[in-house]
Amino acid sequence: MSPSTLDANAPQIASNGASSAMATWMQQKTDGIWGIRTRPLTSAGWGNWTDLTATQNAYFPKIATNPNGAATAVWYLQTSTTTTIQGSYYLGGSWTTPQTLSNRSQNASIPDIAMSSATQAQAVWLQSNGSNQIVTAIEGDDAPNQYTLTVSRSGSGLVTSNPSGISCGSVCTFSFTQGTPVSLSASVEAGQNFIGWSGACQGAGTCSVTMNSNLSVNARFVSSSDYQIKTIRPAHGQITSAPEGITCGLGTFDCLKKFGKDAAVVLTAAPQDGYDFARWTGCQNPIGTSCQWVLNQPTITINAFFRVKPKYLLKVTKSRYGSISSVPNGLQCGNNMRACSHAFVTGTEVTLTATPQEGRTFLGWGGDCTGAVNTCQIKVVNLTKVSATFQ
Repeated sequence: MSPSTLDANAPQIASNGASSAMATWMQQKTDGIWGIRTRPLTSAGWGNWTDLTATQNAYFPKIATNPNGAATAVWYLQTSTTTTIQGSYYLGGSWTTPQTLSNRSQNASIPDIAMSSATQAQAVWLQSNGSNQIVTAIEGDDAPNQYTLTVSRSGSGLVTSNPSGISCGSVCTFSFTQGTPVSLSASVEAGQNFIGWSGACQGAGTCSVTMNSNLSVNARFVSSSDYQIKTIRPAHGQITSAPEGITCGLGTFDCLKKFGKDAAVVLTAAPQDGYDFARWTGCQNPIGTSCQWVLNQPTITINAFFRVKPKYLLKVTKSRYGSISSVPNGLQCGNNMRACSHAFVTGTEVTLTATPQEGRTFLGWGGDCTGAVNTCQIKVVNLTKVSATFQ
């Protein structure tokens, strides 16, 4: 029951009248401090012992149980200035963090405890009031509360708790004693992935909570086959994927595709005429108009943005007696006009043709065009100026 190499004292035991009991005693530790230790007895035998106190001397425990399987222990604790009464409550396989029950400024000793058939306890002890020792009690309603932990799941997987109680699956709600630390763990089934917690826990690691109120936690599981890319249908361009599955924009609407977990997908953005690719949002590895993703999240949302290409003026000045036209269309400079212009999208290849009036002659080009041939090819990448001479 207790270690044979260290002193023990003041043993107590209480039974619930059925097949379980709880023992407690004073246990000396290797550093010489006296602490309070408990050990449960069930139909399977004696369970593991628990230290209720840590770094301060504690003495003469009392324990009580009830038919619900609950137990309450009280003892007095020696501090540097006084002695106080502490208590702890047991249900569901764990003890609560000890609570100080007595007035901390007055010495207290000789505690005792009783429990009703409900989850309530009544503690009494001697307490100094400054001149006399008086019997002090704490009401049963001041016993630790029970709080409910509720687990919900999306997808297929198992959530279990330590201490035991939650096994969801089947048992997704359990009541723990006030102050009980509870850890939740998620286990995945074949073909499933655990994504993370929401509610009282966040992230994808172990969920750890302390039961000081009713709490709710959600565990999210997603099938490996459900990992998908969602593209937002862009204005002025189109997104396509390799492997095939997404063709989104410019009148096409295949913008969502399930590729599966760890699939390597490349998206390509293509602008419509008159537009340039601008940028990706939500892309793991953008390289120019390509977006590369290895699917490590259930749903990835990606958008491509396009911007209108800039336009620059092509300005023509000329003498009379002839006209200038362009391919592509846009610039038309009649016989009697001395100047004309048109804005072309940057990078446009423009062919200018000079046509003299009947009886007149085209002499040649000037500015950004040269020569006497009546056609001139020029690429508009900024403000472009051309002159033409007829006689």
